[in-house]
Formats: sequence, structure tokens, C-alpha cells
Amino acid sequence: MMLKAAALSILLIGGFSGLAAAQQRGSADDQAACEPDVHRLCDQYIPDETAIVACLHKEIKHLSPACKKVMERP
Repeated sequence: MMLKAAALSILLIGGFSGLAAAQQRGSADDQAACEPDVHRLCDQYIPDETAIVACLHKEIKHLSPACKKVMERP
């Protein structure tokens, strides 16, 4: 779960390219689900992907239902 969230945050902050990176990122739907929450709740941590993921976990109760579903996946 943490790896998916970290990969998602990488993409949200302008991430990197390549096949390996693409495989680790969440789907386009996952990215779209969490991007507003990153900006609403964790904007001050951009571009620190580790801090963004920690923030999303800390704010799990305040995430949109769609992003919460992404973050709670195994």
C-alpha cells in the first residue's frame, strides 16, 4: 500500500518516466482520485513524496471517498 501511495505521489508532483515508473504508479483513475486531496490537505509537502504519503495517511479520515479507497488498498 505504501509503495502504491508513494508512486502515486511521484506522478502527482511531476514524477519521472520509464517503464518501471509507469508500472509502479497508480492508474490514471487513482491519480485523479487523490490529486485534489494532495492539494487540499498536503500541498505544503510538495514535492517531498515521502511527506505527501505520510500526510495522506495522517489525514485518512478527511480524504475523499475515492482517494481513501486508493490509500486503503493492500
